Amino acid sequence: MSISLWIIAIGIVSTFMSGLVSLVVILYRRPARASRISSPHGWGLRRFAELCFSKKTFTQVLEPALSDMQKEHFEALRAGRPWQARMAIVRGYWSFWSAVVAQLPIPFARLVFKIWKATNTGS
Repeated sequence: MSISLWIIAIGIVSTFMSGLVSLVVILYRRPARASRISSPHGWGLRRFAELCFSKKTFTQVLEPALSDMQKEHFEALRAGRPWQARMAIVRGYWSFWSAVVAQLPIPFARLVFKIWKATNTGS
């Protein structure tokens, strides 16, 4: 396995692990007493998806999962249901990562084919 494939694999695993840590923090953190403005949940995932996947895959597969997560989260917060809001985030993260894993074989297969084609000497 080439070094670039290892780097990609390490990046995917580290991103997945940071997502799991984020879920634990979301489930067990206490609500803030004072109001503050922060980025909505899923904003980092959106940037990751825009960077790592094609525009078509992002807009048709990954963006709807993130948008649904944010919509459900905001609706639960508006209704005054913090646990429902947290569960919306958990379901959203699960949905996003499931879609990412489902999309990985396609770019990975293309990369393997490009490497194979570049290293194929015709023998």
